[in-house]
Amino acid sequence: MNEDVTALLRLYCYEKEKGTEHPGWLEAIENYAGFLLRTQEQDGGWYRAYDLEGKPLLEPVKWFGNTVYEQKSSTGTSITFLTELYELTKNEAYLEAASRAGMFVKEYIIDRVRFNGGVHDSIYAKGQLIDNESILYPMFGMLSLYEATKRKDFLDAAVRAAHYYASLGMPVGRTTSGGQYSAQIWLPQYRNGSM
Repeated sequence: MNEDVTALLRLYCYEKEKGTEHPGWLEAIENYAGFLLRTQEQDGGWYRAYDLEGKPLLEPVKWFGNTVYEQKSSTGTSITFLTELYELTKNEAYLEAASRAGMFVKEYIIDRVRFNGGVHDSIYAKGQLIDNESILYPMFGMLSLYEATKRKDFLDAAVRAAHYYASLGMPVGRTTSGGQYSAQIWLPQYRNGSM
């Protein structure tokens, strides 16, 4: 849902900028954001799926995981949505929820280098897989939090996540097409904390 509602939010902002209001779209967006505010856990995370009453789905363990890393591995997908909605509405509750989620993702996913991804309808025997692309959502989330708050801890976490992403899935010093690359090219305007 986070990817879909983020797309809707961006479309809403685009249309608004062009002079067309869609109040129904904004209502749907804020209804979903309200769900996130109501279901956020004390530690700042969210579970990967919920039933219609808003209770986390934890079974089957094979799909939803048996550790906090697996059960709440999608938390990073909410951060960018909430920071962008905060930018639109200036509702501090959205930024506060995003910041709490950011601290969860920083502590449990980035600092401990325990990121994994998966889809609920995976063709694989296990829905939770270790991969290199699932670190992108934490990276995008940390970057959006940095841009909204200017907190250096979020910037540092974004840079670390970018380095993890750049270092996985290809030989050191080479792209898949055989060209040279350097992990230092990621987020260059933020390197060493400068803008």
